[in-house]
Amino acid sequence: MKKSAPLLIIVLIASIAFSAPVNHKQISGTANWVFHLDVQQFLASDLGGLITQELTNKGVDEKLNALKELFGSNPLRDIHNITLYGPDSNELNAVAVVSGSFSKEKLLSLLALNDTYKKETYGKYTLHNWTDDKQGKPQVGVFASDNTIVISQSRSIVEHTLDVLDDKADNISSTDKLTQLDSTPKGTIIVAAAQEIGTLAGDNPQAAMFKHTNMMALVVAEKTGDLKISLNLQAKDTETATQLQQMAQGIMAMASLKANGIDGAAELLKAIKITSEDTNVAFNFSYPSRQLFELIKKHSDNVKINIDIDNSTEEESK
Repeated sequence: MKKSAPLLIIVLIASIAFSAPVNHKQISGTANWVFHLDVQQFLASDLGGLITQELTNKGVDEKLNALKELFGSNPLRDIHNITLYGPDSNELNAVAVVSGSFSKEKLLSLLALNDTYKKETYGKYTLHNWTDDKQGKPQVGVFASDNTIVISQSRSIVEHTLDVLDDKADNISSTDKLTQLDSTPKGTIIVAAAQEIGTLAGDNPQAAMFKHTNMMALVVAEKTGDLKISLNLQAKDTETATQLQQMAQGIMAMASLKANGIDGAAELLKAIKITSEDTNVAFNFSYPSRQLFELIKKHSDNVKINIDIDNSTEEESK
């Protein structure tokens, strides 16, 4: 069976950019990390336009329309807002607040087909419980309003989020936490912030670089046709900041060696600038959106060719 890798990659890129400006009233005062995406800005950007046009060229619109018939929503058009947050790295304590245009009746009818589905109440709300068929994890969801859905693996987290939305519990505006969310540049597509990074990283070896940092802020934006990514880390002290910069530069040097022979990779790596000042380490990336899209598309097509060749070889050998 052949796989359409370019389509998958394009859908993934598009799907991670669906939301609206950060609504502090949706975020609990207990949050230590937040990840937010802005669909309106994404669709208005050059990169968003190129990706959505590519989806249209590949006939994805028909499949999305079929999904809308089934679920009542087009996942690439009708989802307006996605905000993820939590107090720690435990996924049971994380929550997603999703806003958009939904067909409540269709979604609940499909959900009711799950053998584990059951309903409970919390105040004026109906909580919907089910177990994910693929991962076997419990899920709790609720329509906070006709256009806002709250989902978590924990009922207590969903209930707390509803209290936040109803002003019965503190939202992040009442704290001095994650102030990086307060001001973002024009054209922002993605914004994320976290504090107590060392605790969040835990013993994860892949997060070693973040182990000795206090705060993190990420902004992905497009300005005058260039995609700009800014990642700022606040280290515990200046010595740690210097070590972080050196570690990052070492990783970049290794990546440069591996990039030889990969079309466009060297250019992308050169577009990353690493600087440090006092306890702050900054990673900045800037690249023309159109050129970036062409590189993504080219390498996606190469992956498809390789997969198709491999599958054909396997079928011939049978």
